[in-house]
Amino acid sequence: MMQTLSVSTLISQIKKSLEGSFRTVVVEGEITNLSRSATGHWYFTLSDRNSSISCALFKMDAMRNSIIKTLKDGDKIIISGPISVYAARGTFQILAKKIVHSGAGGLIEKFEKLKIKLKNEGLFDIEYKKSIPKFPKKVALITADQSAAMADFLNVVSKKDLFFSVVIIPTLMQGAQSSKSVIGSINRALALKDVDVIVISRGGGSLEDLWSFNDELLARCIFNSKIPIISAVGHQSDFTISDYVCDLRASTPTAAGEYLISPHQQIDASLKYAYSTLKQTIKNRLDRNIILLKDLSPQKNIFRLTKKIDTYKNSLENMYMLKRPYELLGVKDKAIYLDDLIQRATRALEQKVSNHQANLNTFSKQLDALSPKQVLERGYSILKDSSNKVITNSIEFNKILEDDTLKIDFYDSQVEIKKVTL
Repeated sequence: MMQTLSVSTLISQIKKSLEGSFRTVVVEGEITNLSRSATGHWYFTLSDRNSSISCALFKMDAMRNSIIKTLKDGDKIIISGPISVYAARGTFQILAKKIVHSGAGGLIEKFEKLKIKLKNEGLFDIEYKKSIPKFPKKVALITADQSAAMADFLNVVSKKDLFFSVVIIPTLMQGAQSSKSVIGSINRALALKDVDVIVISRGGGSLEDLWSFNDELLARCIFNSKIPIISAVGHQSDFTISDYVCDLRASTPTAAGEYLISPHQQIDASLKYAYSTLKQTIKNRLDRNIILLKDLSPQKNIFRLTKKIDTYKNSLENMYMLKRPYELLGVKDKAIYLDDLIQRATRALEQKVSNHQANLNTFSKQLDALSPKQVLERGYSILKDSSNKVITNSIEFNKILEDDTLKIDFYDSQVEIKKVTL
């Protein structure tokens, strides 16, 4: 007897089967019932003579496929994307990721053929990927001059004090000659001295806009480069042949910049933490030594000794020996014994004072060694603004206006300087 399934179980099995088997389909047809929801999603039907299928283009994908705003019912298009099953109604649809006019179908076919060819040759293999230097000294940026992609990359890296410089190589990034232009720029970057990594940066666009980066000669140029290459072409969902063959693919130009500055941010955070910890440790040590020194001060020791002497004096006065003559027998022996006790007490007190003085000298030397003046004598200096506030980092320094007076404390004196921009 066949197993009885619930509707939900059946739909779930169909969903897994369809979505697993049709992760990416490329379909051509005529668009009908085109509509846009209030949330920015687009819905339409793709049809041919005999059949039709529902399609959806969600808001984020619509932003990367501006062609949707120009389409109308009756237009022939080619879409690519996965099959999705909507379990609540038991229907399936195509989630469109790319949309091109029907005439661009040949480009998709060329893309897939070249992708398979280069993959079979091993150009996408992980074993050939060169590692990106963690701390590059010079980065070559291949991008269109004054483009948004260039601005996005530089905006990220300029927010931090970096240890690498950026060399911009203006390049044609779209059009019939753009792939040759990119190849030429890669060769120029390879000829430069001390370049550690190359970044190819371009904003998003349609399949036609990004077609330069599906060029076979460009792919082989990237693969053969002796310098590691980061591909930052298009948006997150845009994939080109250059993305597959490069050593690292960044989803956007901004993401490429963030990847390169990440190690510098980690070092900056570590240095700030170490500085804060060291500063607090020194403060705690100084506070403890100050308390200890105050406790060992001569004034306190003299007070203690005086108190003891007063106690002994009171004890002697309480004897009232003159009022008790019968106790004067053997008073000479008692007097000698008392003198001996006084001498021994005096020597003990002098020794204790000497020991406390030695400890005081030791702690005083330790305190001097931790003093800011000793640090300055070892070659350090302190930079202050006109209000004597210590400048501890480059952000505070950059806030100082040109021609403002700055002060530098050395161990033996203080000098004044002015900030001048060259």
